[in-house]
Amino acid sequence: MKRLIAILLLGLFLALPGAASAAVFNNARDYIPAPPDTVVIMSYFVHQSAQNNYANGHRISNDVGLTVNEGLFRPFYFAQLGPFIIDPNVIIPFGNISINSGSSANGNAFNTSTSGVGDPLWICTFWLWHKDESKTYAGVTPIMSTPLGTYNRDKAVNLGANRWSWNIQGFFAKGWEIIPGHKLYAEAEVMGQFYTKNTDFLNPGLVTLRRHGSLTQAPEVDCEGHLSYDITKTVFAAVDYYGAFAGRQSFDGVSLRNSLATSTIGGTVAYSFAPGFQLMLQYKGDVSVKSGTQNNTILARFLWATDGKSLRRAVTQ
Repeated sequence: MKRLIAILLLGLFLALPGAASAAVFNNARDYIPAPPDTVVIMSYFVHQSAQNNYANGHRISNDVGLTVNEGLFRPFYFAQLGPFIIDPNVIIPFGNISINSGSSANGNAFNTSTSGVGDPLWICTFWLWHKDESKTYAGVTPIMSTPLGTYNRDKAVNLGANRWSWNIQGFFAKGWEIIPGHKLYAEAEVMGQFYTKNTDFLNPGLVTLRRHGSLTQAPEVDCEGHLSYDITKTVFAAVDYYGAFAGRQSFDGVSLRNSLATSTIGGTVAYSFAPGFQLMLQYKGDVSVKSGTQNNTILARFLWATDGKSLRRAVTQ
């Protein structure tokens, strides 16, 4: 039973929107704004896998067999609002999560999967400071997650979280032109995530009893940093760091003792292959985990951008 509880504890973490963790965390140069009246559409593919599962700093399983395949659709519009630049946008996640753990020969197999749509994320960055001449940018990003995704109260894993959440990010980015046409950017973000209750949650340690109750979660604190450099005028590479801390969860008032302390490092390459088009590839892996799965993630992102005037002209013609 201890093994089953450990594996099913994974379902508790997957109750958080899997796509949100890929999207709320940013990529290199995401906080360098486009000019006002620019339309941007991003589409992501995220593949995540894990074998190791941890609780309170101890590895409790090495055959979780987690596979996540998700897509994200994200349209932006950059605009001028008084002295600020803003970019209202939305992330619509969709995909599949599966767990194939253990062996049926010894009776310890646990297999489950789910597909559907994740909880949409409503986002708007406010660049309070945007100095293109000195390549200096700072501001805040409020994010709201709405419980509209696919959720089945009897499943151990879900793409939807059946609760609201709010995230507030503060960021600073600074660039330097090392040699003509080759820029170096350093970016740092700190964020806090806040959650309402999921009042219809299946306790991961009591799945066989089908006991539902209320899942609550303490605020989560996250941080990240990116250092990127222009290899050529059309290609940049970056090293990335992501950290997630706190966020302990409770079921019907009883602590699940699963606060986060996860550090992740990665590398990114982006190629602007034509005006207004970019392809980005990223790999990142968890290097330390206190609670939850030790994930390896591959991300591919396609970006298309155009100015609003050209788009409006094309639509009206």
